Amino acid sequence: MKKLNYLLLFTAFFVGNSFVSLSQENNNSSYDHIKNHLRIGINYSMNGTWDEVTLMYQNEYQRKLNKYLELGLGLGFSNYISEFIVNDPFNSGYVPDKAFNSTSIVSFDLMINLLVINFEKHFFKVGTGYSLRKVKRIKWRTINYTQDILGNKVALINYEKTDGFDGGLILGIEYGYRITPHFSTSVSGRYYSEGKYVSLAMTGINFYYSF
Repeated sequence: MKKLNYLLLFTAFFVGNSFVSLSQENNNSSYDHIKNHLRIGINYSMNGTWDEVTLMYQNEYQRKLNKYLELGLGLGFSNYISEFIVNDPFNSGYVPDKAFNSTSIVSFDLMINLLVINFEKHFFKVGTGYSLRKVKRIKWRTINYTQDILGNKVALINYEKTDGFDGGLILGIEYGYRITPHFSTSVSGRYYSEGKYVSLAMTGINFYYSF
């Protein structure tokens, strides 16, 4: 995970330096009076700890601080669940039981973005920040074979439960297109570094309302 963190950080730094001089010469001032942005995003997300793939929904408020920097406060939510039948490996007549794994994540994000390019119709930004995550997880661990009160053989699933807070750094990259001065769309990617419970990598589409 550390190597991936360094690679993403280097990529963001390289891309930022490649475009910063172009941005300084060509930034369009017609949007300077628009300071506030509401961002809604839908992301294809993977939990790097358990390789759980699901959707993450994000809402974020962004405030432009100056010509090149903006601050963002966001809230994200994802819920992963998988269900399967536990088969009796010994074929000894035990009734199979359903097992499931579940992970619910609520992410509170603080971001600072560099507007590398801010043309009339196009914008490109790289960002970094910190994520505080509330994680609830249920994961099956062992199976006990027993009998019920009627003498039927059953397989009982034992679960490991997690309920706590997690945290880590965020690296982000985003390209957007302005449909009108107040409405935009973009594609983005973010990586949330590994904390106590989870790490996240995601890519998605976003919709902006600016005012």
